[in-house]
Amino acid sequence: MAMAAVTTVLLEILQIIRDSVNAFFSIKARVMQHKLFVKYRYHIGFLIFAAVCLFFVYAQIGNFGIINSDDIFVINYYRNILKHSFYEYLLTVIAKDNCAVYYFPLSKLSGFLDSMIYGKNVNGMRFTNVMLHLLSSLFLFSFLYYATRAAWRSFFVAALFTLHPMNSESIAPLYARGNSLSGVLCMAGLFLYCFYTAKPNIKRYLLVIMLFLLSLLTKPTMMLNVLILPLLDYWPLQRIFAQTDPDACKIGPGTGLGRKWNRLVIVEKLPFICAGAAWLLFTFWYYTQNHSTWLPGAVDAPPSLAARLTALPIACVAYLLKTIFPAGLPYYVSSMFYQGLPVCRSLGAIALLILITGLVLKSARRFPYLVTGWFWFLLILAPHLPVVVSQKTLVIERYGYISLIGLFIVIAWGGADLFQHFKLKKS
Repeated sequence: MAMAAVTTVLLEILQIIRDSVNAFFSIKARVMQHKLFVKYRYHIGFLIFAAVCLFFVYAQIGNFGIINSDDIFVINYYRNILKHSFYEYLLTVIAKDNCAVYYFPLSKLSGFLDSMIYGKNVNGMRFTNVMLHLLSSLFLFSFLYYATRAAWRSFFVAALFTLHPMNSESIAPLYARGNSLSGVLCMAGLFLYCFYTAKPNIKRYLLVIMLFLLSLLTKPTMMLNVLILPLLDYWPLQRIFAQTDPDACKIGPGTGLGRKWNRLVIVEKLPFICAGAAWLLFTFWYYTQNHSTWLPGAVDAPPSLAARLTALPIACVAYLLKTIFPAGLPYYVSSMFYQGLPVCRSLGAIALLILITGLVLKSARRFPYLVTGWFWFLLILAPHLPVVVSQKTLVIERYGYISLIGLFIVIAWGGADLFQHFKLKKS
């Protein structure tokens, strides 16, 4: 009797398990066939992939504590402001904050909210940076896929952005909030811009402008992100020329046959240019008001103009090489002070940059993504180069957070074309 009872119970358990498995696969089949899942399956897949990878890569940041002296300053800053009410701090940030060289109120407000949530647990701010980086990666994939419909190439670019070691300095340190938050607004703005170009109207246009203005409040150098828009108009959106011939769609970008200039591409950029120019003037004024009273090391003489000019092309090549071979990171702790760099090294870097630029322009008609990727890298990196800024190190990793995406585009699309070329050649 006991054996029969045990057998009956086991059969009932197996029946329950079988019914559960059948129900699971039934639900899975329904979900897989749902319109939303079919439409956003690549987005869901990338989100799961990026979240799992970021968890394994950055799970250890909860034990980092204080990384360097900048982290100490951030901790002391937010502990002091927690003594005041949110309203008092908001007025201080909006009016003038003597503890900041540049004006980036959204980044500081974000850090202040983290301080209120996490209290003395400063590592919570780092986990917020990871979540913001995840959102930036998702928006990057979304805008590339929406603009190109190349799912796997877009996936590869976004994966490189998510996991590239150089971006770790934009996530792990406490002072990296400006990078991670501005990255979200920048990528979301680019996605909405592609959404706007599909069907231009005033509501979508105002959303793009709003995100552009918000990005300026997170990091002053976001003003140059407007330069990405005409690059996207050239490729992949192909809006530089307005088609006048139905057969003109068969002609690649840059041929000019059956095309005329699209005036809308120029006119719609004017508000962005005006806002960026006004913000540039304001940033210079704010910098002169606060630089001498706060910036660590401001009493030291900055590198000479000759040293900066010598280091300019070397810095570009250094960012390029560190993107391809990210070894010896973090880079800023190595002896990369550029005072006294040899001129011959600078001339070699200039020759290399001219050679690459010439090859990119020569291949523009056949491979238009090279133009967008290469000039994205150069233009967004420009405000962080030694001639513009006064830091004494040649390369600072967090400065390449947005600009390196241009190189990732070149690697993804160029690598796919090379693979296809050799595959056809073999067959």
